[in-house]
Amino acid sequence: MYLIPRNISKQFEFFPGWGWKELLITLVTAVIGLGFSFLLGLIISSPGRYFLALFITGIGYLSTLQIMPDGSTALDMLQHMKRFRANQKLYLYEKGGF
Repeated sequence: MYLIPRNISKQFEFFPGWGWKELLITLVTAVIGLGFSFLLGLIISSPGRYFLALFITGIGYLSTLQIMPDGSTALDMLQHMKRFRANQKLYLYEKGGF
């Protein structure tokens, strides 16, 4: 285990807190959004269908932004919540009387 100073990043980043992993997630959601807009284009010929692609891509981008002071993202918080729900709980008090 190496000690890394705070001002040095552990991974390559395009912008502070936004690197290859976040770019991949954004591109995957962009492809999914374009796929949905293409399928919607088979039914509707309006150019407004591209807003669906932008909306889904925006969700992917916003889910990779660091929203907590420790640098965790919304996706990290969902993973922690899933692990927390899977853990066994310890209840110290009994429900009911004395």
